[in-house]
Amino acid sequence: MVSAVPPRSDAPPIDKQADLRKKFGALPLSKKLATLVQLEAITMSETLDAAIEKPLAFGSKTFGAIFDRARAKSDAAKQNK
Repeated sequence: MVSAVPPRSDAPPIDKQADLRKKFGALPLSKKLATLVQLEAITMSETLDAAIEKPLAFGSKTFGAIFDRARAKSDAAKQNK
């Protein structure tokens, strides 16, 4: 049986956050502002999606419960006939 063990790497782990900070720090001010505006737009979009999703899920659950009750009453009425 052959085991799939990845080869051992003696390279130090890459600190992605420090690397990102270094790259961001090297950008000119206009690029930094553009990047920040882009990140804010993504954050706002995700926030709005989450804010819209919660009431829709609640409404869907509520309508499902109402529909289930109506179906149960209809089935009970059919059985009584």
